[in-house]
Amino acid sequence: MKYIDWRDELERFLSGVSEDERRRVLDYYSEMYADKRDAGLSEDEAVAQFGAPYDAARKILDEEPAEEEKKERTEDGKENEEKEENKVLTFISEGSVDCIKLACAVGRAYMRFWDGDKVKVEYPATSLLAYSVEQKGGSISIKCKANIKTFSLKSKKVPDIIIEMPRGLTADCEFEVSAGTLCLESGEYGNITGKINAGCADMREITCSDMRLNLDAGALTAGSIICHRFESEVNAGKAEIAQVCASDAKLSVNAGKATVNSFDCRRTSVNVSAGAASITMSGKKEDYDIDITKTLGSCNIKSSQSPVDRSLTARVSFGSLSVSFSK
Repeated sequence: MKYIDWRDELERFLSGVSEDERRRVLDYYSEMYADKRDAGLSEDEAVAQFGAPYDAARKILDEEPAEEEKKERTEDGKENEEKEENKVLTFISEGSVDCIKLACAVGRAYMRFWDGDKVKVEYPATSLLAYSVEQKGGSISIKCKANIKTFSLKSKKVPDIIIEMPRGLTADCEFEVSAGTLCLESGEYGNITGKINAGCADMREITCSDMRLNLDAGALTAGSIICHRFESEVNAGKAEIAQVCASDAKLSVNAGKATVNSFDCRRTSVNVSAGAASITMSGKKEDYDIDITKTLGSCNIKSSQSPVDRSLTARVSFGSLSVSFSK
């Protein structure tokens, strides 16, 4: 990952802190990066030492409040506020689980795997932020109760939602991100269905049955996605995916920007109504039967017929589509 991309991701994950604090952190990492380059490290080596952007952001957000904030609190008020902010409840599943539904409204949510035999959810429950967790049959629903006071949490430390699933459990995952950050750690899932209205969704190395993603705003960042069918619709915002490996893949860009660094699929369909899409196909151009249709938009390649079993179909109404090949 290039440093500027790493820095941009870090800035998105720091959306919940003040502008002054965010600037201080970004300046700190800029100085560290410059020092590492001066010491002879390459760009990739320097960025690798920083770790994942969301890990760096989480470490910063987990720090104690600033000194100025501490001075403004009375001793009694401080004690009560800290207790309120750090109130976390734990839910343990009963019986088998085949689906986890999450509505992420504020703060950060993490889905990861552990060595236990139950699904465990640690979630905040305060007067300002009231999440609820309930299980009906094999489905677990995690919701946030709407509360106008929630908007006052912008300058406060919000406890994370931690969803831990047993290793080997391939439950379906349905999520909706209205604000905050959702991180899906590497692992094998069932079907993944997600909607991002705002905020950020960050995925690591994901294996699943089918994946359907809808990005209305905010940002989506993903590593390698291995699935049977992949479908993503970008209505606004920015989507960056390292790799999609699937039998069938469909990418629709109605606005915003979408980048896929590697499409390794038998059938790939791209529809650009507006905005911009940049994709790289695995292999050589001759490996694909290509069908390109343009209206008022632009595409850098033309249709070409080849007697092969891989296909690329693209429709460009407005906006632009850039296609390259890895070989």
